[in-house]
Amino acid sequence: MIEFQQKFIDDANELLVELERDVLQVEGNEDSEEIIDRIFRVMHTLKGASSMFGFEAIGQLTHELEDIYVRIRDKEKKLTRDIISTTLQSVDIMRRILSDPQITDNSLQNDLRDLEKQIENLLHDSDTKPKQQQVQRVEKSEDYKTYYILFEPDADINDRGVNLNSLFDELKEIGNCRIFPMSSNDSTDEEKFYLRWKIIISSNKTKQEIEDVFLFVQFEYSIEELASLNMFDKPEFEAYIDSVCEKPEEISGDKLKETCVDILTLKKPVEKTAVAQFESKKTQSIRVSADKLDELMNLVSELITRQAELKLHTNKVEDIALDSISEDFQKLISSLRNNALNLRLVPIAVMLTQFKRLVRDLSFGLAKEIVLHIEGSETELDKTIIDSLNSPMLHIIRNSIDHGIETVEERKAQKKSPTGTISIRAYYSGAYVYISIQDDGRGINIKRVREKAIEKGLITKETELTNRELVNLVTKSGFSTAENVTEVSGRGVGMDVVAKKITEMRGKLEIETETNVGTTITIKIPQTLSIVDTLLVRCANSFFLIPLSLVIECTTVSAIEVDAKINKHIAINGELLPYILLRNEFSLEGNLPKKHKVVIVREEKQKVAIIVDKVVGEHQAVLKPLGKVFARHDYLSGGSLLGNGKLALMLDTNKLASIIFKENRLTH
Repeated sequence: MIEFQQKFIDDANELLVELERDVLQVEGNEDSEEIIDRIFRVMHTLKGASSMFGFEAIGQLTHELEDIYVRIRDKEKKLTRDIISTTLQSVDIMRRILSDPQITDNSLQNDLRDLEKQIENLLHDSDTKPKQQQVQRVEKSEDYKTYYILFEPDADINDRGVNLNSLFDELKEIGNCRIFPMSSNDSTDEEKFYLRWKIIISSNKTKQEIEDVFLFVQFEYSIEELASLNMFDKPEFEAYIDSVCEKPEEISGDKLKETCVDILTLKKPVEKTAVAQFESKKTQSIRVSADKLDELMNLVSELITRQAELKLHTNKVEDIALDSISEDFQKLISSLRNNALNLRLVPIAVMLTQFKRLVRDLSFGLAKEIVLHIEGSETELDKTIIDSLNSPMLHIIRNSIDHGIETVEERKAQKKSPTGTISIRAYYSGAYVYISIQDDGRGINIKRVREKAIEKGLITKETELTNRELVNLVTKSGFSTAENVTEVSGRGVGMDVVAKKITEMRGKLEIETETNVGTTITIKIPQTLSIVDTLLVRCANSFFLIPLSLVIECTTVSAIEVDAKINKHIAINGELLPYILLRNEFSLEGNLPKKHKVVIVREEKQKVAIIVDKVVGEHQAVLKPLGKVFARHDYLSGGSLLGNGKLALMLDTNKLASIIFKENRLTH
């Protein structure tokens, strides 16, 4: 029972995300019957399923909300901001109930009671129109469709707590319904018996809405359309159903379709009995727990490491057959790796609903008018990254609302639109995903940032920094230019944590601002963290990894050319590039090679040369976090075991590039 209750919780959380999204979408589109119908459908689904698994409070709550939305749908009541706010509060309460089914928390008990009073007041407020003024919903026969459902649950359905009476009651609520129970002796357990049901239903609900009734038994039924109208309006169909009610084994989808065609074309129904043929419902998707995906990635990671060992061994043994097997094995693992990574990719849309809610709630609380625009919500990221990005993005958006966007009066005084705008844009670039959060507010006060930085001792009065370098000081620990502490932000913590979290994900944070125009914060993040295509290089006896997506080209230079440096720049193919000698940065000893290998990467729209002893080749790296020993080396972002058992360190080229640019600027 616990297992199936957990499945309900997972499904219910998804339904609540859907409900929250639709409620936010209907604000400003109050006359949209389509969105209101979607809201009603989700509530109806939650109401029908919650009582099956011991969540009576959710069932009662959705039942009361459903009463409000029935009146809205039937044009008896207007959809107001109060109703929308109460619905969103209900979503929050239901999420808390899913975590506390027995409602043991005192604050939850109090909040639930207050919410029920709110709903009761909304149900009985003066907004409800008199009966004679109500617009009646006219449901025509042609709005209906007739379906045949074969419901074949397994023998354990009662043990799972599924209330079949409730399920059948729901079907009867949404249309004309005839249900035929049939026993089965297929069970191998003498203490259990199987029941299956053949159901004929005519309804003006969509097929999806009917399937929602079976949400928690979704692999145990099939549904097919018989006719695009209410067949129960036809006396001949009613007579036929009555004639077979005593022998339901003769009912089949094919026979019912044939009967419907005969009736609609004025033919007499065929008397012969057709053999029942049931088409299985095709499952387009299934839910897989994150733990199972993590385990799959771990196994794939082990396979990649073992494959690297096999390749190393194959190179030492001259065996054509073994070479062929190794190559095939490598191709298979590469395909498996890509499929496993794709399984973990989810669209960033999954975390955007709460941002809409955040903008709505905070803008009301701060008496500001703000709209949120989203572009590229279909962009996909690894689920682990999505989870890790959630908190940083929430903080950035809170800052935009609190510090960035001005009040309506301030915006009017500056001849801006009274409504502020926050835009989130996501897009791909190579193996990276860029997410920009832009507002059209007052911007960051660069002068104030400089004063605060001097006050905190981060820079001196003589330090010369560009506006871009100054504005990035806000990511330093404890840095804040807020004059007052608010409930939203301004406690001197936050942006430093944001920058740290992004860096831990091998990402990068960039801030651009312009006074009275706005601020744009761009997050550059790899699409996945666990398995990365890299270039393996060697310095002395140490191995390093460089993300392959950043590599532009590799070339060779002599040791003399490296020594003949000009402000740490080197001429490559007629172009003067800043460079970093990896041996020096890591204090690696050993004989210098006569010729160095140069790996040219692109960082911050500039080329950077990384000089190493040898380029080993491309390597599919299974990255693991480094321990405390490497904590202070922020230009290392992970490690990977090679086929020979040695450790290769992943270079954070962004940090290395910042070292080069800083040294060059100081030299100048």
